[in-house]
Amino acid sequence: MFKKYFSTTIFLILLSLGVLQAQGKFCFDGATIKATSGMPGLVYQDTALNTPEIIRFSTRPQVSPYQYLVTDTNNIIVRVSPSNSIDISGLAAGNYRVWSFSYIGSITAAVGQDAGAVQLAAFCSGLSRNFVPFVINSSEPDGGGNGEGVGNGAGPDPEVMISYGTVLEAIERNSLLQILERGVENAELEDDLTMEGPLTVFAPVNNAFAALDATDLVALFDSPSTALRTTILNHVVAGSYAATDLYNGQVLTTLTGDTLIIVVNDEGVFVGGSQVIQTDIGAENGIVHLVQNIVESIAP
Repeated sequence: MFKKYFSTTIFLILLSLGVLQAQGKFCFDGATIKATSGMPGLVYQDTALNTPEIIRFSTRPQVSPYQYLVTDTNNIIVRVSPSNSIDISGLAAGNYRVWSFSYIGSITAAVGQDAGAVQLAAFCSGLSRNFVPFVINSSEPDGGGNGEGVGNGAGPDPEVMISYGTVLEAIERNSLLQILERGVENAELEDDLTMEGPLTVFAPVNNAFAALDATDLVALFDSPSTALRTTILNHVVAGSYAATDLYNGQVLTTLTGDTLIIVVNDEGVFVGGSQVIQTDIGAENGIVHLVQNIVESIAP
């Protein structure tokens, strides 16, 4: 008992003297950052705020409080958040990452520093294991056909899109797409989803597969090179189609040569009879949308 109290006292003395460094063993390391949606990698952008743009993140504290950093792809800090809300207004077009780090005492991280090479706080500053990526696409001036707005900064606000690497990686990172991920693996479609593209994937969520008759589901996965491969590729079309590019009556051709009919009505957007329930998950080689059911394609 005396030994335990003695060790604790020594630790507190060393801490007060600054002997223990920020990256010491007493820091909690390796937390996983996630968005407030609760799904890793999915960012909630507060549409109720016009300016500045706000993105919110959360990390479950286990030992010490957490703060957030925005870095570029070279890990150079471009923002240090005051809380779990990050102001991204004013950032130039480009690829960015959001990290969390544990801390005790004052935060020393500053814009322009290499997040992986400097002390981020007075004590405890291990970066999270993962980061949440996002992309700010440059806004194009609105030409309007009369020259107005060209070159004067007018036009839509920059578009913020979450990026996950390839569309395959977007699928692998999403917990709602675990069955699809297994299907891609069984059908050996990894190369098809990592090609240069661009591709648009209407990804069926886990419940879409669970809604199938059990016999049909087993038969599907028992035929990975035929039925399963065809089913998955019928959810993929060549070209990059954001949600705003989809319109009622549109016809898209899948990688199998079948077609998908787009229906847009008061109830939402439907692709091959399946409702789109989440849109515009960006990737280096395309876009992923989540759909509620297996789509119904039309053979040529």
